[in-house]
Amino acid sequence: MFGALNNNFNKIYIRENKLLNTMPYYVDNEKRYAIWFDGIYEWFIGLLSELEEGKFRSGLFHNDEIVECPTDTNDWQEYVDGEWKTNLNVSLTDFSKLSKYSGSRFE
Repeated sequence: MFGALNNNFNKIYIRENKLLNTMPYYVDNEKRYAIWFDGIYEWFIGLLSELEEGKFRSGLFHNDEIVECPTDTNDWQEYVDGEWKTNLNVSLTDFSKLSKYSGSRFE
């Protein structure tokens, strides 16, 4: 992930081997942050600890699109200074779609 105003989230996320809410989810290599589908209609990016507590609609980023993969949207809202703001600079890349990479990784 690139482009987050909160630089802590600008990381590589790796696909986990299980599904969550019928979709894959992704965790950074430090196991602090995650990307997940809420099971209703949005992808979230936030703290892994909140996800593990079952807070599927909690995060510091979300989008308003139902897509198969979080890389398929550019419409991310980021929680900054106490309010949701559109961040058009947020970008996720699925390296598994590039021939020189294997596995499913997002950056």
